[in-house]
Amino acid sequence: MRTLAAVGLAALLGASSLAAQYERRYEVGMFGAFTKYDKAFALEDKIGGGVRFAYALGPALSLEVEALFQPPHTIAPSTDIEPVIGGGSLVFNALNRDRLSVYLLAGYSRLDFGGTNTYRFTDGGVHAGAGTRFFFSDRVALRVEGRGIHTPETNGAFGQKAATHIVGSVGFARVGLGVHYVSDVVAGWVLGLGWLAATTAAFRAWRREEGDPRTPASEGLDPDLADGDAVGRGVPRDRAG
Repeated sequence: MRTLAAVGLAALLGASSLAAQYERRYEVGMFGAFTKYDKAFALEDKIGGGVRFAYALGPALSLEVEALFQPPHTIAPSTDIEPVIGGGSLVFNALNRDRLSVYLLAGYSRLDFGGTNTYRFTDGGVHAGAGTRFFFSDRVALRVEGRGIHTPETNGAFGQKAATHIVGSVGFARVGLGVHYVSDVVAGWVLGLGWLAATTAAFRAWRREEGDPRTPASEGLDPDLADGDAVGRGVPRDRAG
């Protein structure tokens, strides 16, 4: 009887330890990402970087926000766009071990392509994916993830309604453990949303300061044709008067 009681107590303590390890924690991370856009968007595959903040509601579920920034996409001579992808997700931890966590996620993404013609629009869409965390310690993990973003009806004028983009990411996560009250959960989400808003606003402000480059009408024309009203009529400069 004593042996059975000891085994039961050990199992209970082990379960409590596991729950304590994975319950009510926050996660702050940075990551690199590879984005493959829908072919209709005519954008090259791009490597970028981002930040994320997550808060665990329990051993199995957590809420997460993130923002992904990308270097310029050249869409025409001297004309670039710099897309930003933001999102919020519900994360389900399907497998939890001391050094490994496997999860599924689903949520909503917002894609902002900037203020340059043709790509002067934003898209919203649902996303779903899966990933894993490899823990180097209780507080530091390598995180690998893949997700698809599906927009049922894009706002872009690309000749089709639906669009699907693929994003793969690899990054490091800093995990905080401990017991928190509901107020801590709210504060964590306010912090995460504030961080996302601040980084997005800073990026947009920098883009405005740089200006939105426009392709001049004379781009690619022979110098003799690039003279005021003569442009577009095929009249050489020496006969444009």
